Amino acid sequence: MEIMHGRRRPRLLALLVALAACGGEERKVSTPAESLVAFREMRLGRAVDSAGKVVAPADSFGPRDTVHLSLDAEGSVDRLVLTSRWTREDDVVVAQRQRVLALEGRETVTFAVADSAGLPAGEYVVRVHHGTDEIGTETFRVVSERETVDREEASDQ
Repeated sequence: MEIMHGRRRPRLLALLVALAACGGEERKVSTPAESLVAFREMRLGRAVDSAGKVVAPADSFGPRDTVHLSLDAEGSVDRLVLTSRWTREDDVVVAQRQRVLALEGRETVTFAVADSAGLPAGEYVVRVHHGTDEIGTETFRVVSERETVDREEASDQ
């Protein structure tokens, strides 16, 4: 695919393979500097380790939980811009986050969303983009406060 920038100078941005949530497949992106970046292991969870990687994957959260998304990137590029867009089931944007990094080797990129007043119960989608190209999509559910209490009580028994 050829993208025109500025004074109609073409830059190559090619997608080679799709990302899978558990790392089985990769999505590789050629940047304008023509270096290759591969993305893998996109996952959601309540906690991350010291490197920012989700340690306990989950797809159901309580209203006051912080929802973390981690994505492994590998390659070499001076400037990599990734954007996450978090929406509710009615397409209302909850949050949009951007990470800009220089990538040399492997790195875990982390995004998070939370609301001190609590996220409304319902279905959510988070999409991660590199420029206009979608890297991956994850869906999750926020349960009501009551469902959270019921779930915690059931796990204590």
